[in-house]
Amino acid sequence: MVANKFQTGFDQPLLHTMYVDKKLGGVNAVQTLSRLNRSHPLKKDTFVLDFANTTEEIEKAFKPYFESTILGEATDPNKLFDLQDALDNFQVYTREQIETLHAMSLPEMHASLDSSTAIFRNDLAEEQQADFRAKVKTYVRLYIFLSQIVPFENPYLERLYIFLNHLQNKLGGETPIDLAQGILDNIDMDSYRLQLEATTNIVMEQGEDLKPIPTDMRGGTSEAEIDRLSNILQTFNDRYGTQFESADKVRQMVESIANDVAKNEELVNSMKFSDDQNARITSDTVAQKELLKHVTTNFDFYKLIIDNKEAKEDFNAMLFGMVKEIFNRGLNKTG
Repeated sequence: MVANKFQTGFDQPLLHTMYVDKKLGGVNAVQTLSRLNRSHPLKKDTFVLDFANTTEEIEKAFKPYFESTILGEATDPNKLFDLQDALDNFQVYTREQIETLHAMSLPEMHASLDSSTAIFRNDLAEEQQADFRAKVKTYVRLYIFLSQIVPFENPYLERLYIFLNHLQNKLGGETPIDLAQGILDNIDMDSYRLQLEATTNIVMEQGEDLKPIPTDMRGGTSEAEIDRLSNILQTFNDRYGTQFESADKVRQMVESIANDVAKNEELVNSMKFSDDQNARITSDTVAQKELLKHVTTNFDFYKLIIDNKEAKEDFNAMLFGMVKEIFNRGLNKTG
């Protein structure tokens, strides 16, 4: 019995049965249990005896790697202009604010954002606020997506994106009540006993088609569309009880780290000439070095990743996914 042996390149086609007595999550679960998938003429099936994980947890870990993604329909770039017109008509900001954004100092920019925030809160009805907030989120997400593939020649669109990306952090929103808060503290885990709960086959179902970027021109209070990095940060907050002072600052840091890791020569070679497992190991090593560069600017986030093993695994898995996307985009451009 060797700790982590099945997560470091172990390849034995005759491996049939695995006993698991530790928590597995995300890519670790996939890498570990997939060692059983090596084919051999004498092997017709596999078996896992798991003492530590539920069926739902394992299914959740495998699901992102099982489902195929198919684009259902294209995203219309003209929707960005429609959103711009709709947002301008709310008169929460002026065109002069947007046009002069690039020349503002940091205090001037915050003053401009605060002025628009005051108009949003004082002059718009609750339903209008929800509508405006939803359109801001949609514009930011749509611009990020389209700017990678469509060369916009209108600088106003770019400046509006920067302005709205900062403004949405000041608009606030409905905060869901955490009904589970405090429950874990009251659970007594002093002792437990093992017993067979079930023997289960996990059957993965085909996923639905990927829908284009939402561009609906109407928002409501029930809408909760959050971009991927914001959703990840919220997951970190929920799971580890953190509350980062500047979510936008952390998002920019993570994006910067992902871009730097994707440019690393050792990582590039690993992505080109090795498998995902070895590339992930290289990515994790380089990511920790890049994270160290941000220790002074994002100390709370850095301390969480360094001190918490599960948070470190979640961060590395998330970052490797981003690095793969950046790498694949680079291949598509050169191809």
